[in-house]
Amino acid sequence: MSHGVKGLLLLDIRGDTHYTLVHRGRIAKKLAFDNGKLFMETATSSIQYLPISAPCFVCGKDNEAGLQTRFYVEGGAVKAKLNPQPHHCGYENVVHGGVVVAILDEGMGWAGSLVIKRMCYTAELKVRYLKPVPADKEMTLVTEVIRSTKRLTHSKGSIMDDSGEVYVHGEGRFIALSVKETLLVDDHLIYHEGDARPFDELRASV
Repeated sequence: MSHGVKGLLLLDIRGDTHYTLVHRGRIAKKLAFDNGKLFMETATSSIQYLPISAPCFVCGKDNEAGLQTRFYVEGGAVKAKLNPQPHHCGYENVVHGGVVVAILDEGMGWAGSLVIKRMCYTAELKVRYLKPVPADKEMTLVTEVIRSTKRLTHSKGSIMDDSGEVYVHGEGRFIALSVKETLLVDDHLIYHEGDARPFDELRASV
């Protein structure tokens, strides 16, 4: 059974004694609740951001020459917004192909990492540039895993505009780092409140 309560969706959970409050697409609190009900906001989308690496060209907050974007998970896909600056262009208002492939590569790698719970490195990358990517238009990267094993993932991704028109499409194969290597990378990632923590379970197992 569900009920609308001031913008919240109230779901009856029989036999339970807690509820989870989802705020801005993320679990905000798990609290005891004596009548066994689950509260969830319906006005927010299911978006959860991923951690960043400070010096990274794509997501690093300390890299002034970089894109300084944030990867996030929505609807099972890893996404990011592309809002390039003039210094990211090969010539006027056309984003350099190397910049385009950098965000595509990292997004597909993250998609694989979330599936196999390890950081990955790129083994193979194939890119099709369908149209020049303009710098004065916000683009969205969408990536997902096609198939995976314990050690290898095959991902695909596209960069598109708000209408869904695809400008660049790529596929890549990514190899998992070892547990030790993954946790070493994770030690240097920066997490903000509410970010996904994909390697916590791995860390707890060692």
